[in-house]
Amino acid sequence: MNSTRKHRILSLRLAIISLLLFSLLLLQACSSTSADAKSVPSVLNFGYIGSNTLNLPNGAEGWGLYKGIIQEELKKHGIEKVNTFGFPNGPDESEALISRRIDVGTIGDTPGIISYSGGAKTHLLGQINSGLKAFVIGKKNGPATVKELEGKVIAVPKGSYSHRYIIGLLKEEGVTKYELVHMLGSDAAAAIARGDIDANVGFGADALSLLDQGFPLIHSSDDTPHLAGASIAVVTDDFLKKFPDFPKIWDEARAKSLADLKQHEEEYYEFVSKVIGTSVENVKILYPISAITDQLITDKTYEHLESVKEFLTEEGLSKKDFNLKDWAVKR
Repeated sequence: MNSTRKHRILSLRLAIISLLLFSLLLLQACSSTSADAKSVPSVLNFGYIGSNTLNLPNGAEGWGLYKGIIQEELKKHGIEKVNTFGFPNGPDESEALISRRIDVGTIGDTPGIISYSGGAKTHLLGQINSGLKAFVIGKKNGPATVKELEGKVIAVPKGSYSHRYIIGLLKEEGVTKYELVHMLGSDAAAAIARGDIDANVGFGADALSLLDQGFPLIHSSDDTPHLAGASIAVVTDDFLKKFPDFPKIWDEARAKSLADLKQHEEEYYEFVSKVIGTSVENVKILYPISAITDQLITDKTYEHLESVKEFLTEEGLSKKDFNLKDWAVKR
């Protein structure tokens, strides 16, 4: 066999080997892509605070789910269905996140931080609104000022942003002797009407209803904006491991929902009116569109959450300190 023929045979063998190696690499890439696609859960279980016939929250997240914008965006990436679950308060939703009954949740800043500091395996997606209102409402012919709450019984949903608000307010006003009892909105409204409690720290439609009935307003969080609450969105670590790209995709879906919301403001307020169970006029007072954040995480987000975390740590409500940037998802 001459050298030219040997060279051609060698070149042919090398070409065949190269083709086989390329095919093998292509097959591995396809298998990897297929495995990644299969790892994305087909169902997203979403939690929020509240209870209504629409089974939806308010805000950009609620609007996006109501209009199908979020479902449409998630479906492009393998999530075929979104289940929604309402919870009466933050601690209840935190338990659902810890037990992984829900994958993603919108929750108050206070219960979210308390839960994470206690070991909940979640990551922060971001802050979805700011300036959540709370009101200290007295019983009729009862206390009329914050200082007059000395020695009184005050109802509040413990573990909520309103819990932090009342503790901070009483501390700033020098009130040291009081009893806080855990009550949700409707229960507290009934209790104050009976005169069983001296004051109620309320928010939402229940609080405005009490004020409309003539119960005295002792204080509004509007007067102490540094004590006002905010809501955040969190995702479980387990879901994040299965779907690492979720934060980016969620951001995009939420951004589309918010953009659509701003183009249909009156329709949005009517939607929230059904969700909250109060008038459109009250919705505009309690949950103005201006309170919805455009960006989920900014320097202001960290500034606000840091102040909440420091307060909770000082009061012994947060079990341990932590770095907020370690908690936040990496985008």
